[in-house]
Amino acid sequence: MALKTKPVYSFDDYLSVEREQSEIKHEYVNGEVFAMTGAPFNRQLPSLREYVLVSQDQALVEIFTRRPDGRWLLGETEGLDGDVVFELMGCQVAMREIYDKVDFEQGEPGSG
Repeated sequence: MALKTKPVYSFDDYLSVEREQSEIKHEYVNGEVFAMTGAPFNRQLPSLREYVLVSQDQALVEIFTRRPDGRWLLGETEGLDGDVVFELMGCQVAMREIYDKVDFEQGEPGSG
């Protein structure tokens, strides 16, 4: 499956979209705009200790892990040659396994 490149937005572009589409809330992350998933609110849950974002546009997995002081630590794995380590679950998964059926025809950064 070939993926199309998504546009990258400035923060001002994001605010403009958010104001125009007031019924649908969005989230601005690393220059991209996403339909809101509720993650910022769920990060307040004391029982949530780790969550994962898997990019559909490039070989990139971000893991956010809550530290004892309540702050979140970001860990990233980029490219197809690495492994994603889930510290709290005590396991790891190869990036090639995660992106097994994805074809990065456009040669996006992080595709290998």
